[in-house]
Amino acid sequence: LNGSTGGITLTGASVLGGSGEVVDLTTGAGGNVSEAGTAKIVAATLQSSGGVGGAVALGNGNAVASIGGFAVSGSGDGFQLVDTGNLGVTGPLTAPGNIALSTGGAGSVTASGAIGAGGMLSVASGSGGITLNGAAALTGTTVALNGGAGGITLAGASVLGAPGEVVDLTTGAGGGVSESGTAKIVAATLQSSGGVGGAVTLGNANAVGTIGGFAVTGAGDGFQ
Repeated sequence: LNGSTGGITLTGASVLGGSGEVVDLTTGAGGNVSEAGTAKIVAATLQSSGGVGGAVALGNGNAVASIGGFAVSGSGDGFQLVDTGNLGVTGPLTAPGNIALSTGGAGSVTASGAIGAGGMLSVASGSGGITLNGAAALTGTTVALNGGAGGITLAGASVLGAPGEVVDLTTGAGGGVSESGTAKIVAATLQSSGGVGGAVTLGNANAVGTIGGFAVTGAGDGFQ
């Protein structure tokens, strides 16, 4: 779909796409993409081959398996996707404003590419947790991850954060935070605004300027 400057609006009980399909959204300057009612997107891949010139607000119960290349270009505009299952991000996914990705239930979020927000980047999973692998690179003024009971895993050559940024990690009961491969955290401040319910094991060559408020709450669990 190309909505030009008028954007793309999903309303009522409309459904865009289907299982196994690619949904490709493009708009011109100021053209937003939004949902109302119970409208939703169902797709194997959600992407934008031409870019979106306005805000992307997909806050309903979408069923998107993966986000491919998707650039939001409107000044200060952001990208929001609420999903209902396992969500992958191959990217690159970029926006000048905030980026918010979330899924619930037993859903997981797995990033293998770049996600870059000019504002805050927030990622929240269900009990499946959050995994960064391959060449995943997550950046934003604050990068806030909530892995629920599934925890947060950094693997491969993934990088969480960048110089000058805040990395904020939260998990539920039993949800640990771990690194493998050459994965690392790069941040001015590493903190946990919601606490971590499992062990924190960050044994790689991280580049953290300071540790802010950070509570590990799991019985007997530690912080490395």
